[in-house]
Amino acid sequence: MSGAPALIPWEMNKELVVSTTHITEEDARLLERILGRGPVMGHHTDFGWVIWAQCLQHMDEEEKVAWRSDVALTGMSEAFMDLVFRANDMGCKWLHLDSDGPVYEGLPMFEW
Repeated sequence: MSGAPALIPWEMNKELVVSTTHITEEDARLLERILGRGPVMGHHTDFGWVIWAQCLQHMDEEEKVAWRSDVALTGMSEAFMDLVFRANDMGCKWLHLDSDGPVYEGLPMFEW
């Protein structure tokens, strides 16, 4: 194929999508206040939040403990922090908390 343009190396991101039922109502309120202003980075969507889970990727165990401690100081739940760790452990860049996202058996669920 002489003269054909080279293929662009497309960047693709992997995300773990979970229902917002897997975080507490207090987590939701706190995300509105703290997101992007401390240890929890990401952005709000129309139906939830997208959290940067890959922030843990290059941390050693001591730094991960410190991150968890910093997030706990904001009032976020263990359930939330466990989801961020789970997404990172699965090789995901993002944790997508979506009100219409899948509900997973075995994860904590909260009615709100």
